[in-house]
Amino acid sequence: MTSMFDPNDVGLDAAIALSARLVASENHVKFLRKDNARLRAALELIAAPMRPDGTYNRCREACEVIAQEALKGQP
Repeated sequence: MTSMFDPNDVGLDAAIALSARLVASENHVKFLRKDNARLRAALELIAAPMRPDGTYNRCREACEVIAQEALKGQP
C-alpha cells in the first residue's frame, strides 16, 4: 500500500496541477473584477445625466478621451 503522499502517486500530481489552475483562475477573476470596475467607472463618467441648465459636465471630446483611456490594454 502506498502512502497518501507518495511522490510517485499520479493522483497527487493531478491534485497539485488542479490546485495551481485554481490559483491561476482566482487571480484571473481578481484581474477581471478590477478591469470591470475601471471600465464601469469610465462609463459612469460618460453617462452622467444632463445638468438642470441643459448642459453636460463633459463635452464629446472629453468623453472620447475617457473612453480611450479606459480601453487601453484591452484586446
